[in-house]
Amino acid sequence: MGLPSTDAGREPGVTTSRLPSSSPASMGAKVADGVASLVGSWRFIIIQSCILTAWITLNSLPGAPHWDTPPFILLNLMLSFQAAYSAPFIMMSQNRQAAKDRATAENDLATNIKAESEIEETGLEIKDVVDHLDRQDQLILQILEHLDTQASARVENTTTPRIAK
Repeated sequence: MGLPSTDAGREPGVTTSRLPSSSPASMGAKVADGVASLVGSWRFIIIQSCILTAWITLNSLPGAPHWDTPPFILLNLMLSFQAAYSAPFIMMSQNRQAAKDRATAENDLATNIKAESEIEETGLEIKDVVDHLDRQDQLILQILEHLDTQASARVENTTTPRIAK
């Protein structure tokens, strides 16, 4: 996936996100997300732990009918089947999440680059304003010096005694 593009109807430089979440997920993707969500939950772990405990307890009690005696080969087969069957669903869900994360990171990078560019532009504009204000300060000081010189000259002209003719 590339960086997000600029929309024609928006201000130049404003980007829009192309995240995979904006498109509807396929049925397989929904199933993969559902299985991954279920298998990765505390509810699943607790229920599976209870089932395993009951399985081992019932098959270990003396006098009770045993359908899977120790070393619990049928239980191992079922757990292996569960792991082999759920692993691809979990991997598909993780791959979809990784694609979403990658698209989000690319969008964040584009936003950060744009923000950095705008900050640099703003810094240059501020520098231009400060330079302009410095030039104005210099001009105002020159005007004040000129006015001070003129005022001093007027004061000298008025304080100098005039010789009457």
